Amino acid sequence: MLSKILGKHPEVLSLSEFWNCFMDSEGSIPDHDMSGAEFWQRITNVATSYDHLVRAGIKQDDDLEPYQSRFNFTTGVPPICRVLGALTGETPDLLYDQLAPQVSAWPSQSTADHCRALFANLAARLGRTVIVERTGGSISYLKQLREMFPEARFVFLHRSGPDTALSMSRYPTLRLAAIRLIAEAVGSSASGLEMFPAEVREASPEDFNGLIEPPFDKERFLAFPIPLVFFGWFWSYMTRNGTAEIRKVRRDRWVTLRYEPLLTDTRPELTTLAGFMGVRTDPQWLDWTCKFVVAGRSGSAAAQLDPGDLAPLRAVCAAGERAFDLVESEAAAPAPDR
Repeated sequence: MLSKILGKHPEVLSLSEFWNCFMDSEGSIPDHDMSGAEFWQRITNVATSYDHLVRAGIKQDDDLEPYQSRFNFTTGVPPICRVLGALTGETPDLLYDQLAPQVSAWPSQSTADHCRALFANLAARLGRTVIVERTGGSISYLKQLREMFPEARFVFLHRSGPDTALSMSRYPTLRLAAIRLIAEAVGSSASGLEMFPAEVREASPEDFNGLIEPPFDKERFLAFPIPLVFFGWFWSYMTRNGTAEIRKVRRDRWVTLRYEPLLTDTRPELTTLAGFMGVRTDPQWLDWTCKFVVAGRSGSAAAQLDPGDLAPLRAVCAAGERAFDLVESEAAAPAPDR
């Protein structure tokens, strides 16, 4: 939602899920020097698991589906095309074909410098002056991002833990990550398995066939019993680690933003965010956004879950909620003079 909102601002280049160009296919963001050709290869390597989730009918592609492209999920879609499709609102192919020879010819430099060059290239093409990248779950690699981009400013976006856990439980790529973690833990001495039903704790490696690697078994994948409290625990773990890392960023270079006020107090929240980003508060942009957001999207866990399921979910999310409340209070305090 926020990526789409920022993408409508006339000054902002809104890059959605760019870091997943690396994460989906490699599992991490590389941080070594590389040639332009290697960098291009790394952001175009097909994410096999992602494509197979789409092919199995488990996942609807969020970014490429509305656009016409020569790439498809049977032969493989370069991850950068999903970014470009969402960015341009049309076929990514032309922009992809223009970038391919240019990026491939760039000299050897760090991954961060390649990213800076690519972002600047896209911003210049589209007439934007401020670049915002948003990838879901990037809080997990905040340490690496702040080290790679010491000049960057950060927005710590928070949503209610129970609502986020419920959303995570329904998102196929996160279900895949969860099932893979469970498959690694089953049969080991790892703690936390007590939250899972006996059929999971007693599973054999063969029971995970069709669940952790393609081709995926759609019916078994969607029915695999992952308790909501697992996603709540994982959300809380990421939030607590993220609040610890954000404190290591210079105090005047980060702010917090809550999802719920963004829905109900859209205009003042975005006015504050625009000021932090250094862009003007465009009236037409604010008018469009106020019509675009859906205030009723908050409170989904309380509205949809039985009290018996909601109470333990809130309990496992509590530590993450407290961690964010504390860091938000620190963000509200005046920044120290430097």
